[in-house]
Amino acid sequence: MKKKSGPPAIDVKTLEAFKTLKESNNVLVLGCFSNQDSAKAKAFLEAAKKIDDFEVAITSSSDVIAENVAKDEMIVLLKNFDDPKTEFSGEFNAEEIKKWVDDNSVPLVWEFSQSTAQKIFKGTAKVHYIYFEEKKENFATGNVQLSFTWQFWSLDGALYNSLNFVYI
Repeated sequence: MKKKSGPPAIDVKTLEAFKTLKESNNVLVLGCFSNQDSAKAKAFLEAAKKIDDFEVAITSSSDVIAENVAKDEMIVLLKNFDDPKTEFSGEFNAEEIKKWVDDNSVPLVWEFSQSTAQKIFKGTAKVHYIYFEEKKENFATGNVQLSFTWQFWSLDGALYNSLNFVYI
């Protein structure tokens, strides 16, 4: 509810504020704009109004921009999984920015659970591969880039041992 009633993006003015925000979020969308009244910044803020699942921040602080090895008029997606930083390279319009966030803010490999099921199936991936394995350790992947045409997730085989074949 805070997002619906407040500004579309948090204005991050200091490096300390940025670090606190980044540490408290699994996914953070950061717009780096020295001029927050530019057309690209306005497109970013328009997209931020439509992004409800993740924290969105905007900054004109050169320290914050340098910390992220970013440039002026750049949007970066910061995650604590898979590739930790993804840079936006599309057209600066709200729809394309929102689609980019949706496509790049999900892990390549999900652990299937009640809480992740909705996120898995509402995503843009139309092909899902299910891997069954008794959960002894977290199922992990290397740094793989597949442009989210495919999506992988794992299930605890001990919980779902009655399923022999699943095709979605």
